[in-house]
Amino acid sequence: MDDWFDREIRHRLSRDPFPGGGFDERLRRRIEERIREEKRHGQVRTRPLWIWPAAALASFVTVLIAAWLWGSFQNGGFGPAASALPEEQLRHESGASGTLSGAGAAAAKKYALLLGLRTERQTAAGYPVSRYRTLLVAADQHPERLRLMAELPGLFVPYGQHFWEISAIDGLNGTQYLQAVQATGAKSDGKAATVEIPDGRLSEQVVYAGNAYLSVHTYYRDERGDVSVIRLIKHIEQLNQRALHPADDPHASPARFYPEKQEGDLEWIIYRNPGVWVSELYDPKTDTPYPLPVIPEDIVQHDRLNWSWEEILRTEPGARDAFTYGNLLGIITGGELKVYAIRGRQTAADPVRISLAQGEQVVMIQWAQNDKIDYVEKWSQTLRSLAESKNNSKSKR
Repeated sequence: MDDWFDREIRHRLSRDPFPGGGFDERLRRRIEERIREEKRHGQVRTRPLWIWPAAALASFVTVLIAAWLWGSFQNGGFGPAASALPEEQLRHESGASGTLSGAGAAAAKKYALLLGLRTERQTAAGYPVSRYRTLLVAADQHPERLRLMAELPGLFVPYGQHFWEISAIDGLNGTQYLQAVQATGAKSDGKAATVEIPDGRLSEQVVYAGNAYLSVHTYYRDERGDVSVIRLIKHIEQLNQRALHPADDPHASPARFYPEKQEGDLEWIIYRNPGVWVSELYDPKTDTPYPLPVIPEDIVQHDRLNWSWEEILRTEPGARDAFTYGNLLGIITGGELKVYAIRGRQTAADPVRISLAQGEQVVMIQWAQNDKIDYVEKWSQTLRSLAESKNNSKSKR
C-alpha cells in the first residue's frame, strides 16, 4: 500500500511551531481513518495511538538538542562559528527587517567588525619598526545602527575564550620585538614571561593576525652584516618563543597544512590584497614565491567578499580594499575606513567613518555576531573595559 499518508503525518508533525501541540482534531481523525483502513486490509498496527505525537515530540526534542550541541561545538572558541554563513542566509539576514524568520520572537541579527591596523617607519639602519591599533565597530541595539565601540593601541586578538594583546616593545638601540599577553580572564595579569632577545635581531612585525595564527616578519643582521628578513607563520602561543636564529623560531610548518609541500626550508607568508588575504610559500635561496590557492580555515576565516568590486566601486569610487560579513561592509580608501550596514545589495545608512594615518595597513579582520551568546555585546563590553583601563594607566604615569 502507498505510504503517502505516513509521509503526510510526519510532515505535519514536523512543522514549526506545532499547531495545537502538534496533534489537532483533524489529524486525530485522519489517523483513526488510517487504522480502520489497515484493519480492513489485515494490517493492524499494535502501537498505541499516543505513540504518534509522543514519537514526533521526542524526535523534535532530539533534533533540537543535537542542533544545540553542534552549535556549541562550532562556537567553542571566543567568537562566531568557524564556518561562514551560507550566502543565501547572509542575504536573508541582511534584509530590510533585520530579523531572523522562524518560530517565536525573532531576534535581531547584529554583527561587529574587529579591525587591526599597522603603521611603520623605516629606520636609518634599513629595517622597519611598527605601531598597531585595534578598532571595534559594532551594531548598537539596532543591526543598522553602527558606531565605533572601542579603539585601543596594540593588537587585541580573540583567541580561545579570551582576548590576547600583541604589543610592539621597543628594545635597546632602536630594536623592536613582539610580545603576546593574555588580556582577559584569570591569567590576565598584563605581564609576559621575561624573554631574552637574541643578538642580531632587529625588529619583528605582524603582517597578518588571525584568531590563532600570525604571519610574522623578523628582521635581523646576517653573517655579512646586512639586514635580512625571515617570514614565518606562528601560533599565538609561539610568539614569545625565540631561537638564536630567526629561521629556527618555533612556528607552524607549511607541511602540516600542505603535506605535498615538503621541498626545502620554505618560508610562509600571508598578506593583504584588495578584498582577500593571500598566502605564499617562499624560497629565500632563489627568491621564488609559490602562491597557495587555498588558505586553511584554521588560519584564515570568513574571508569571502560578498559584493562584487563593481558594486563596491559604485558605493565608494576610491576603494582600495573591502571586506564583508553578515550585514556589514568595510571599505578602505586612501585615508579613511568606512563601515556600512547593508540591506541586500544597498547600503542602509550613513557609514561609520574613521581616519587612517598615511600608509596605515590592515593586518587583522575579525567578525562577531549575536548567536546563542551575544558576542557583539560581549566584545563591545570587553574592549571598552580594556580601553578604559589603558586610559587610566596612561593618566597615572
